[in-house]
Amino acid sequence: MRLCINHRTHYVYSGHSSSSHNEIRLKPVTNDVQTCVDFNVHVQPSTKVYEYETIGGFVSHFAVIDPHDELDIVANSVVETIHRDLFNTLDLVSNDLMAHSSAIYLQRYGEFLSESPYVQLLPGVAEITAKVILSSGLNTAKFVLDLKDLIFGKFTYKTDVTNVHSLLNEVLDLSAGVCQDFSHLMIACCRQAGIPARYVSGYLYLGEGDDLRGTEATHAWVEVLMPDETWLAVDPTNNILADERYVKVHVGRDYSDVTPIKGIFVGFGTSRMDVTVAVQALSSA
Repeated sequence: MRLCINHRTHYVYSGHSSSSHNEIRLKPVTNDVQTCVDFNVHVQPSTKVYEYETIGGFVSHFAVIDPHDELDIVANSVVETIHRDLFNTLDLVSNDLMAHSSAIYLQRYGEFLSESPYVQLLPGVAEITAKVILSSGLNTAKFVLDLKDLIFGKFTYKTDVTNVHSLLNEVLDLSAGVCQDFSHLMIACCRQAGIPARYVSGYLYLGEGDDLRGTEATHAWVEVLMPDETWLAVDPTNNILADERYVKVHVGRDYSDVTPIKGIFVGFGTSRMDVTVAVQALSSA
């Protein structure tokens, strides 16, 4: 599937900004299931955009050093994704849930096993984790599948009850949230069970007849490390495994590592930010 993504972020400052410095994480990665065919960033006021690669993905950065009242950032991507059988490599039989407890795993994947700014191992997380371990029969793949089922069934998708700064205690109290919240909760439960898990930011294509949630802007899902050291991409918001409709952009411990756009400006007053994202399917010919 060939997908075209247009991501526009528009800032309006209430007073003059004498300068601004920004970094963005919007360039899709290239891996074994997707290829970034094209990517470009246009900034207005016009300025040069630089790029470097990190272990989590690409980071673009730029500065506008002339006074400005508005800032417009448009990122365009073309990505080719591959259809694949999502279940053919899953072991749903072995009692392998404790396979992640070795010293090698703890050393290699420590950052995806411990707490992070948005992922706290709270009592409510421990309760959910214990319940899913009991139902999964100590099988890692079944634990992951049962966990996504539970989150999807017990937590309500609501766009107006949390924000990008909401922590897990709020999500647990409300039993509601959005894709960012559900991903943080799933990551916390996996880490509570001793399974490395990381946060994925990217895009989700809503095709004709699809009834998926979280397609308004960037989407969030989870990658969970399987005992064979492959990462399984799981979307608890939609209760599915991530397939060719998903475009991966950046990974990290949680949202704080993958923030799509962040920056600072010098000036008075505050700014307003508007974001629009369009994901369209193109002919692969």
